[in-house]
Amino acid sequence: MSQHLKLLSQLRKCFKEDSISLFYHGDFDDVITDKMIALISQEGAKKIRGNLAFSIAESFQNVVRHKNSFLGDGNENVFGLRGRRDYMHIFSSNLIVEEVKQILIDKIEEVNAKDKQELKELYMHILETGEINEKGGAGMGLVEMTRRSGNPLQYEFHEVDQDVYSFNLQIDFTRKRGIDPTSEPLNIEENSIVNELVVDHSILFIYKGEFGEEIVNSFMPMLECCSSEGHVIPDKVFKAVTGLIQNINEYGMPNAEGKKRGLFALKRVKEGYYVCSGNYTTENVDSLEKIVQDLNYADDEMLESIHQRVSNEVDNSDRIGLLDLRRFCAEHLELKVTEDARGTYAMLGAVITDN
Repeated sequence: MSQHLKLLSQLRKCFKEDSISLFYHGDFDDVITDKMIALISQEGAKKIRGNLAFSIAESFQNVVRHKNSFLGDGNENVFGLRGRRDYMHIFSSNLIVEEVKQILIDKIEEVNAKDKQELKELYMHILETGEINEKGGAGMGLVEMTRRSGNPLQYEFHEVDQDVYSFNLQIDFTRKRGIDPTSEPLNIEENSIVNELVVDHSILFIYKGEFGEEIVNSFMPMLECCSSEGHVIPDKVFKAVTGLIQNINEYGMPNAEGKKRGLFALKRVKEGYYVCSGNYTTENVDSLEKIVQDLNYADDEMLESIHQRVSNEVDNSDRIGLLDLRRFCAEHLELKVTEDARGTYAMLGAVITDN
């Protein structure tokens, strides 16, 4: 198994119990906020969707509010959304300096020490007095996220350089208001581990969940936002991603609700980009390996010929996904198939060059 698929396997273990997982690594803007909010419309109880949407938007604002321009071009951010058991978790990570660290500690400890009524009183006090600290907001965002979630904010600081820290923040929402959860919220340390994997391995995007058309339409525009100045993601990367998604939708094993689920990741590599996916499949193992082997043996001319022939066929969905993925990848497709109690799990990956 390649190092890339080993990483995908590690992510699969991290998200094993999640109903939905999403991590985004890059600059935040309104597009990201809107698409995140669109995704959560598929998860959680209706009563908490508004609170989740508010906290997503406020988390982004919190990152912008404490961003320091002198940290340089490497000052990128990580945002995560995870659903597990009784909770939905919103996670964010960004770089801050020492002086901001102490301000945040004081503010978070202040709101975490207050009960529901005290938070309401503090919220009203800020509204009435308009008190604003040097970073803006007078802590209003932290107060309101704590009020809406009904749980203390979880946070961590990890030193990454002299007087520079990674500030990790997590907000925990119970899926059903008024019903006591039967499990504990996810510890922020678990998300900090994922955050470290994301940063260390230059992962731009991770998604685990359903791959229905509506959900895919929400996260595909987010991939475009993974482009950074001087590094615009080539169109063929999106075509390769589409091929992976088609493969999941065609060969994925449906769950009890008839939904196709899978895991997808996009990462930066020295050659360009690496796209990969994992899902339980209904396809026979020998048949799947034979398809991938045949595609890997084909040269560019043969691949183009096959594509033209398959494109003209009426029922071509069972082949076009993998074929498109192979056409746009720089090297052979990578395939790893494993068996467990649930069935056959297939991981596919490919390198897509910049040029």
